[in-house]
Amino acid sequence: MNAKKLMVNFTFCVYLSGLITILIGCGDKNIGAQKTFPAAEWEKSSPESQGIDSAKLQSAMDYLTNLYEGSGPGGIIIIRNGYNIWNTNEIDKHHNLYSAGKIWFALAAGKMVEEGYCNMDSPVREWEPLLSTYDGYEKMTLHHLLTFTSGYDAVNPGHLDKWDNLNDDWSVTPFNPSTPLFAPGTAFLYWDDAVHMLIRVLTSKLGQTMESYVRSKITDPIGLTDFTWDKISDVFPGYDESKISGVDINAIYIYTSASQFARLGYLFLNKGKWNGIQVIEKSFVEDVTKNQVPATISLYKNINTDTNFIMGEHADLDGRGCSGYMVWVNGIEANGKRHMPDAPPGTYYANGGWSLLFVIPEWNMVIARTGEYRPKGGVVSAYNETLKRIGEAIKDDKPTIRGE
Repeated sequence: MNAKKLMVNFTFCVYLSGLITILIGCGDKNIGAQKTFPAAEWEKSSPESQGIDSAKLQSAMDYLTNLYEGSGPGGIIIIRNGYNIWNTNEIDKHHNLYSAGKIWFALAAGKMVEEGYCNMDSPVREWEPLLSTYDGYEKMTLHHLLTFTSGYDAVNPGHLDKWDNLNDDWSVTPFNPSTPLFAPGTAFLYWDDAVHMLIRVLTSKLGQTMESYVRSKITDPIGLTDFTWDKISDVFPGYDESKISGVDINAIYIYTSASQFARLGYLFLNKGKWNGIQVIEKSFVEDVTKNQVPATISLYKNINTDTNFIMGEHADLDGRGCSGYMVWVNGIEANGKRHMPDAPPGTYYANGGWSLLFVIPEWNMVIARTGEYRPKGGVVSAYNETLKRIGEAIKDDKPTIRGE
């Protein structure tokens, strides 16, 4: 081959290589810049460099901040493409995640399935002798416990919760079963007694604390190391079932900062992969973040016939059509309407009322909030409007979101 032909071939290869690079880069038109992963801290970047109008973004966050009124916004951080593009000054302050921490339990269950401890259809009664007390729990599975469709209830003399409020949830003896409220899979009831039982059965199967397992398998690999996790003995002092086979059982409460919590959201955003390492299976992340509760089943409030049963503030929480594994998804609710009509359909979030973790795949974005107090008007209303306004600030190509 002569020199002229070699030069032509070389030029064509360079052209082809450049064309392939351009085509690959166009594959994610909604992503304004190449993704990165944080080291010890999130790298700061201007909103503009990540395809966002800073003035409009600030206006959206001013709107949200004002909804927290005198309490202040707490710690809020917005991550896009792996960069911190906006934050308050409290993102390193620890707060209780409350129910937003339940996403930890879903991750633990998923990792256990991946490692062969169990599967989502495992009947948990086989691991937990206490559940043999009553008929009705023999068909209760991990899937049911992770979706608030288990029907599990704990003995609660006097109908008083841990704080002496009239409420049959948060029994001071959460591992002592009562008669099932309904057959597993037939109704939805957001019920923390069921979450406590979930933690117990996972701990029983693991033979170690959930905290030690989650730290070694999930949070340490992504740099989420700065958190504390209560034990049942911290929350229910003196309870004789706070350990199983000598192993401490963790409770619902986890404490961390917004900057740390955002790492978990970024793990989800990247389908379980962190900087090239698959920390948790992609398929399970997809299961966590899609609706797992049929909109056609009953809301327990609507079928309860026991006038002495007190559901408290959880009575009206309705996850039918919009509940994954311990997260809320932007699905179509039982009323036929989208959960957050002005947010991207792929949005999902962990909701602790006070602390929150939003993942918006369409925008390659994570928003973490830790703090006290709920926003005025409630979480769904406040963040639906905030996400609408953030969407208006995004300048690069993105799906058009219309209210449904």
